[in-house]
Amino acid sequence: MVAAVTGEDEDNLIICQLAKEKFGVQRTVGRINNPDNEHTFSELGVDVPIDSTQIIAKIIEEEVSFSDFVNLMSFKRGKLAIVRVDLPLDSPAINKKVQEITLPADSVLVSIVRGDEVIVPKGNTVLQVGDDVIALTLIGNEPQLLELLVGKL
Repeated sequence: MVAAVTGEDEDNLIICQLAKEKFGVQRTVGRINNPDNEHTFSELGVDVPIDSTQIIAKIIEEEVSFSDFVNLMSFKRGKLAIVRVDLPLDSPAINKKVQEITLPADSVLVSIVRGDEVIVPKGNTVLQVGDDVIALTLIGNEPQLLELLVGKL
């Protein structure tokens, strides 16, 4: 794998292309500094184009958000999303074990941020009020996941 993370999109694109074509690298990751170039990176074979501007915007959005749900990142050509859900007092998931929650298809809980602690959820992990749940899900499953963790909207 090669990750091209310079401050210049042209350099990152060429690095990824050379890695694949000249050196037979199977997977490339390319940092995109100008969001207008994301389509070009995808079309020219970069496996994982990472838009640094979008990531910074999502971090800012997360820090100033009053929402219970923030889409942190989309990838795999816009088919998967990493989302953060803050569990409110009236969440139907509060005091339930992870194994008791039926997640939408193709969804998984990745981590729970509880205060200063990061928890990798297991089946017997109990969700608590104020937990920040990080989940991986298909883009179309976000509303079901939100309803499951936050309740009726």
